[in-house]
Amino acid sequence: METQARQIKKLQHRVQELERQIGQNSNNSSKPPSSDKRQVLDLPLAPLINTEHRAEEKRCPCCHTLQRADFPSAVKAPVQYGESLHCSNNPSLCTNHSFPFFAVGFNLVLRK
Repeated sequence: METQARQIKKLQHRVQELERQIGQNSNNSSKPPSSDKRQVLDLPLAPLINTEHRAEEKRCPCCHTLQRADFPSAVKAPVQYGESLHCSNNPSLCTNHSFPFFAVGFNLVLRK
């Protein structure tokens, strides 16, 4: 019985020490704040699809009138984002055609 009592006391002390260690963070120990959390930001690797539209021009050999094809109605600028790429939180990404590195992960939403 005495051996069991010593063993129980020893295990209780060990449990208290382990619980104390588990409860340590940057507020109650010398650990740096950066050790309390980890963040991994990643975007799915989906290939971008680049579709080029060309408006052909032809001149009539008889009357020499120049005919030019129209672009599809959704194509309004020389370079633009397609229907499946939207700038949900930062409209300037769409209007200014800027893609700052850190803004890509937070501001772009790929729609299917």
